[in-house]
Amino acid sequence: MRKARIVAEPTPFDYTERFALEIDEPLKARTLGDYFREFGDSWVGEIEDPFGIKHVISLEPLSSLSNSMYIRLVFEVLDPGVAEFGNDFSDAVVVKEYEVPDEITYA
Repeated sequence: MRKARIVAEPTPFDYTERFALEIDEPLKARTLGDYFREFGDSWVGEIEDPFGIKHVISLEPLSSLSNSMYIRLVFEVLDPGVAEFGNDFSDAVVVKEYEVPDEITYA
């Protein structure tokens, strides 16, 4: 098993704009307010990771931010043989830590 985590990183900029020309269907950036509404007017809700695994996460640690702040969810998986994640010095918040089987790879 390998360690994985979901990190919520606030940013004032639409982080998807740089991908608009690289893919057929543009990504839609979500704000803190978007997630709050999607979660049923709650800070806690369900998301799906790139492996198709569903997780319940809480964005409450970011609730003091403006609802117009973009939230970039980052899914990190440790490489085989690496024991711990490195330090993150941004405003990001780890919202979930879990394990994935070694044979899981990104689609």
